[in-house]
Amino acid sequence: MHSSQRLLLSLALAFSTLLCPVLASAQNVDSQRPKQSSAIQRARSSTVKCLVAFERVPPGEIESPLQKNGLLHLVEKTYDQAKVDLIKAEIIEIYRDYRIAVGADSSLEPTRDLLAVRILIEVYNQ
Repeated sequence: MHSSQRLLLSLALAFSTLLCPVLASAQNVDSQRPKQSSAIQRARSSTVKCLVAFERVPPGEIESPLQKNGLLHLVEKTYDQAKVDLIKAEIIEIYRDYRIAVGADSSLEPTRDLLAVRILIEVYNQ
């Protein structure tokens, strides 16, 4: 019984000795990564999801004013929350012209690249 406990103890000690340098190097790698919130982020893609239940505005009627105001091209540019807010306000205004009350929210989704994000804008009934 004692010999099996000694064997297990020595194996555990050997394993922990081998594992500790790996854990220490993993902590160093994480500490060297740039923080996503403080770094300049680029938009990899942008999507507008229409969650409006009954009436919808045709996509061309949304795209045309956004393009005319220079708000359509977000991809491969530096992420700008002010521009995303302008897009949301413009979409709400377009729906208001059609007498449909909507709201819009935006969120960021991470990508494989630490300095890039996906922009998601959701339009919903109010």
